[in-house]
Amino acid sequence: MASVHNCLSLSNVLDHSNVKLSREFKGHGSDINCVQFHPIHSFLFSCSGDKTCRVWNVPDELQSLDEESATSNSSILTGHTKYINSCVISAHYNTLFTASTDGTIRVWDLMKMECTGVIKGHKGVVQCLALSPDEGRLVSGSGDSTIRVWDPVKRTCLRTLSEHDYTVVYCSFSHDGIAFVSASSDGKIIAWDKSLTYPIANESAHPEVGTNICVFSPIVYPNSYLVATAGNDNLFKLWSLIYKGAKAKFNHIWTVDAHGSSVYALAFSPDGSILVSGGGDASVMFWRVSTKEQLLTLNAHEKYVTTVAFSRDSRYLATGAYDGVVKLWKLAFNIPEFVLDKTESLKLYPDVPNDFICPISLQIMTDPVIIADGSTYDRSSILLWLATSRRGPVSPLTNLDLPHTNLKPNCELREEIEQFLKNPDGYSSVKTK
Repeated sequence: MASVHNCLSLSNVLDHSNVKLSREFKGHGSDINCVQFHPIHSFLFSCSGDKTCRVWNVPDELQSLDEESATSNSSILTGHTKYINSCVISAHYNTLFTASTDGTIRVWDLMKMECTGVIKGHKGVVQCLALSPDEGRLVSGSGDSTIRVWDPVKRTCLRTLSEHDYTVVYCSFSHDGIAFVSASSDGKIIAWDKSLTYPIANESAHPEVGTNICVFSPIVYPNSYLVATAGNDNLFKLWSLIYKGAKAKFNHIWTVDAHGSSVYALAFSPDGSILVSGGGDASVMFWRVSTKEQLLTLNAHEKYVTTVAFSRDSRYLATGAYDGVVKLWKLAFNIPEFVLDKTESLKLYPDVPNDFICPISLQIMTDPVIIADGSTYDRSSILLWLATSRRGPVSPLTNLDLPHTNLKPNCELREEIEQFLKNPDGYSSVKTK
């Protein structure tokens, strides 16, 4: 049955036996502020208080590097005069953008590993960056309490947003590029309209102590999104951002208090089933999004964990900390990256039966359940649908009210899915339900 689980969602198979430390990348002379994987190539980027950004080669399955060769197997990008706080990667242009306490954004050609431009405009620290999924907008947040929207190709400022009263510490696009949320050091989070012109919702997520991060789940629901935030109140929270015409509203779903210290880092797994948190207790924790269940704790670093990131294919988790070390954790099983476009799922399994696909997430179901409308959905997807519905429990397919929210396991369908995932090429079924 292990071969079946290899193809199921990350949350179903996670434990200490299949999360192993693969590499420790050392070389930075100060704390790590940001780690990011290249969306296409096998590179890992780390930004540090030592004013540099390092580009590490992520090993393939057969590659084995000792600590010395792993450390030397990197490129070092220099030019900033103060801390580098954040970075984002343009896959289309193979370009890196870095944000620094020196008040600038630098642009790097990743083919030549050299700086090709410096973007100026903020009057304070540039704390965070976000790049829209279509790579048409670069957004920066600053200690001058403003957000600037840039043309990443022309490197010109399109507009300045001034709704925050304190340092803008983090900003994030939804995976469809429609929603955008920013967070500030006074604890406020703001949702913006699609054109990034005016605010449409705000919430005091971590009041007084400050919000450190805000990230979107990769799963997009009709008229709503899932957003996770964390702050200096030792908490991280899950919210639904629900759109109502030209306005929106944050609805609180759940809160976790587990790190016993400030929470600095959050990342959703590519399939949306897992949320990873990192905090001042130097640990990294894995959580099942649908149930708030804690799945795993890694005593990851010697000092504060400041940043975490999944690779796009879910094979690796990268962590960075105040100890100046970047760690690469191997998720020791093959997890296909189930994305929202069904055509992508069909590329992984061209002959997947339609009944195996969840109508909400358009992913192969791992825990199919039947609800009151008579249809089958993946458990995590329907639970989040019900939690984020703006008008109570309704059917995702008919939009009619549900008489109850009971979930009945579809055991027969689950068995058929497992048989299919065991041997997609040799699978045949008389019927599916």
